[in-house]
Amino acid sequence: MFPTPRSMRCLSCGHDTTKGKVFRNILKTISSEAYHGVKAITLHCKCPGCATAIIIETDPKNRDYGIVKEAKHTVATRAPLKDAGDAEIVESERAVFKGAKRRSPCSEPQEELLGVEFSASRPAKKVKKDFARA
Repeated sequence: MFPTPRSMRCLSCGHDTTKGKVFRNILKTISSEAYHGVKAITLHCKCPGCATAIIIETDPKNRDYGIVKEAKHTVATRAPLKDAGDAEIVESERAVFKGAKRRSPCSEPQEELLGVEFSASRPAKKVKKDFARA
């Protein structure tokens, strides 16, 4: 069993498999050669949507995984920044957001907002003993 290293999409049915989904699989060593003692391995699994065989291959030299057959990686990427002005705007927005987050009214204790004082100790509960008489 192995968890998927990245999110991927089946090319046959379009089913999305998220990173970390655990598959029961067949492990096969590609070759007897090893990179710093780590052998390259192929991982065979089936798509949960249509049962198409997906083959993932390890790449120990680049510390990565490559999908060989019937799927492709899906990567959520941000749009690249166009110039230094965009980077400054993003940084200023982050700073404003962080500052606003620190100064939010919810960060102050509720007692101070409501003007309520709480005692350090609670009064003892009064227990009513009402037993049925036999």
